[in-house]
Amino acid sequence: MSESDDAYGRPPWGGGGGVPEPRKSEGVGVEPVAAGQRHGDPRWALAQNAPRSGSEAGDGFDDDAIDLVEIFRILRRRWPSVLAAFSIVMVGVGLYVETRTPMFESSTTIWFGQASQPLSILPEMVSGPGLQLSTDIAVLRSITLAREVAENLRLDVQVVEPSTAMRSGILDGLSVEPGAMRGRYTFTPQPDGTLRIVSPEGTTFAARVGQWSYAEGFGFRALPAALDEPFVVALTSIEEATAQIQRGLTVSEPTRGANILQISFRSPNPEMARLVAGAVAQRFIDRQGEWRQAGGRTTIAFISDQLALLETQLADAEGRLLTWRRQNQVIQPQAAAGAEVSRRSQYEAELDRLREEIGTLEGLRAGTIPMTPEVRALPGYRRVLSSPIFATNQAGSTLLSTILQIESERIQLLGARSAQNPDVLLLERTLADYERQGEQFVENYIGTRQAQASSLERLLRSIGTSLLEVPGRELELKTLERDVEILSDLQLLLSQRLKESEIASAADLSPVEILDAAPQPSSPVAPNRPRLLLVGLLLALASGVGFAIVRDSLDRTLHSVRQLEQASGAPLLGLIPSFSTRPSGRHRGAGGRRGARGARKGLAKGRGSARDILTLAEPRHVSAEAYRVLRANLRAGAIASSARVIAVTSPAPGDGKSTTAINLATALALQGERVLLIDADLRRGQQHRATGVPGEQGLSQLLAAPSGELRPLMEEYTHEIELTPEAWLYLLPSGKSPENPTELLGGPRWSSECLGLARSHFDIVIIDTPPVNLFADALVASVAADGVLLVARAGKSTGDEIEVAASQLRSMGVRLLGGVLNDFNVKRDGRYGNYAYYQRNYGRYYAHYATA
Repeated sequence: MSESDDAYGRPPWGGGGGVPEPRKSEGVGVEPVAAGQRHGDPRWALAQNAPRSGSEAGDGFDDDAIDLVEIFRILRRRWPSVLAAFSIVMVGVGLYVETRTPMFESSTTIWFGQASQPLSILPEMVSGPGLQLSTDIAVLRSITLAREVAENLRLDVQVVEPSTAMRSGILDGLSVEPGAMRGRYTFTPQPDGTLRIVSPEGTTFAARVGQWSYAEGFGFRALPAALDEPFVVALTSIEEATAQIQRGLTVSEPTRGANILQISFRSPNPEMARLVAGAVAQRFIDRQGEWRQAGGRTTIAFISDQLALLETQLADAEGRLLTWRRQNQVIQPQAAAGAEVSRRSQYEAELDRLREEIGTLEGLRAGTIPMTPEVRALPGYRRVLSSPIFATNQAGSTLLSTILQIESERIQLLGARSAQNPDVLLLERTLADYERQGEQFVENYIGTRQAQASSLERLLRSIGTSLLEVPGRELELKTLERDVEILSDLQLLLSQRLKESEIASAADLSPVEILDAAPQPSSPVAPNRPRLLLVGLLLALASGVGFAIVRDSLDRTLHSVRQLEQASGAPLLGLIPSFSTRPSGRHRGAGGRRGARGARKGLAKGRGSARDILTLAEPRHVSAEAYRVLRANLRAGAIASSARVIAVTSPAPGDGKSTTAINLATALALQGERVLLIDADLRRGQQHRATGVPGEQGLSQLLAAPSGELRPLMEEYTHEIELTPEAWLYLLPSGKSPENPTELLGGPRWSSECLGLARSHFDIVIIDTPPVNLFADALVASVAADGVLLVARAGKSTGDEIEVAASQLRSMGVRLLGGVLNDFNVKRDGRYGNYAYYQRNYGRYYAHYATA
């Protein structure tokens, strides 16, 4: 008896003993079902091998929600993208930090005394000190102030290389003519103690230390420190220097309500930072003094005019009193009038005074009383506030002084800027606000006096007729005397105010002073390397995570079981993980012989390799176990339902269909089944290389042969490969590639004769077909099969490819048994299964074969 007879009891083709009955697969080698599992469930063994994760239920192509676990899996799967984005961002941040010029900052603080807040006594009418500080901040940031500082410090001449060099220590006596050449001047010390100067145009000049030198409109005197090292001086315009000051200047209020402002300036040069900060503060204080002096002169002129007008009114009142005395021959008023007379006289005098005051105020506001042209040109409320009546009114005088001060500042700004300048517009809005307050103040004051007059009128009417007997001469005399007294008091008050204004203007007591002078900065404040690196680190992490998520969302390839099931519409029968292999040596007893001739072919002769037959070469490999799971699922489902001829195909080349076919056939043969593997990929057959058998003659020659020669040729071309002494695998290679593979596979020779003969002699027939999306061979070859197994490659096959393949197969009426997800990276594509699960349960058992 031959080796084949030992394995099966008779040769597969009869060998003269007749055609044997095919072996039945029912009940042969079916793996036991776990407790609680249905025997017909094709995925029970898969669930034992790779349990689904908690997020698998929603793991499809259209997932909208991404939880933290899913993000972690995406990052683990896309770690090269995360690392690339992280590295790019960190390199960019590092280059940014290294290329940024160090910036030095110096700050000074100024304090505003109470004199700078003249309206603080009217909290119900003004907004308080904050309005004044806002105006001062606007002035400090103004272009006019920056330009004055640039001109005073000659900032159109700056030492730019080295950036920390102190200009005051190397150059002195700077002067720049209007036509001077702008650009960079290079100063190089010479061995003879001179300086070699190269202008922007390349002209060379020589300068001696301590002597005034001149180069194309640029004058200077070099100091001894200029010979220490070369340096570069940039000659710019005042406009550029002004813009530079505005860019680097910061004015802030460190403590709200403290009337303190902090002035800071940043520059690559520490000396420039100190000089500009101090110069801006000092120039602001000087301008405040100039504005106060201008306001003082205006106040003195105004009080002088009012005093002259008051003197005229006083002279008229005294003249009327003297005339009345002469006409009535009265020197002193008689005290004989009773209490009623005195009261009536007092009330009537007060009423007359109020009426006269109201008439005067309304006449001033309306401009209906005689006045000088200068006074008439003033607004109505200002004429009222300027009258002697308000000379003793502190609130009115303060309000008028503030309006005059703001107007003076506006005039000063208009001298250096246009009417549309933001600083001018701010002062105009402030002035308009105070003018509205002045008008409201005058309106309230006149209304109050009118109410007092009405009250006195009612009081006089209530006294009765008794007071009518009081001699009119007494009342008239009291009125004349009261007018003289009031005008005399006003004259004395205005004289005192005039003296005070003259003294204040001469003394120039400034309410603004410097609290902290600007120091010389010793270290740069920018760039803040730790903070920038921390921000860069966070940005790099965010960029890496975002890039990985975006790449994963754009990736349409398969990474999960559910994606394959959704795309194919069929259950998953096999999940083949992609673990690296470390072979332990060649398998035992692998050999074979050619049909009835008994010619030895196969692995035992060293003519093949076991690298693709993993279930034979490495039986303890985790992928070999996965093929056995695929075998169990097929036996529990497809084979149990009489699907004995199974075609194996894939959407595209490289998906692993040939490897799956030979390993599945080997796994079935090792369980005692009589298995025939037909390589129907007539374009590019691979199975003969995997097993080491000759591939020149095979299926292509068999289908092209005459009908009567089919059986002997099939016996001739079919190779039997000894897997173990008890297990054999039969292989029909593809043969040479024909010109018409589709026609050969689509004819009756293939479907009825070839497969019919295979059905009668073998328990299971596995057909390796070409990719279904590229060639029609797989479609026509699969029609004659009992079902098709669709193989996809994780990370390569897309859902669209799977859908097209499944649709084409179903359109031909082919039964799609299920799918196989090949090359599944458990660590990378951990949406299905869990890497820790594989490590924990298979790590020890497969430690020699599987590595992560």
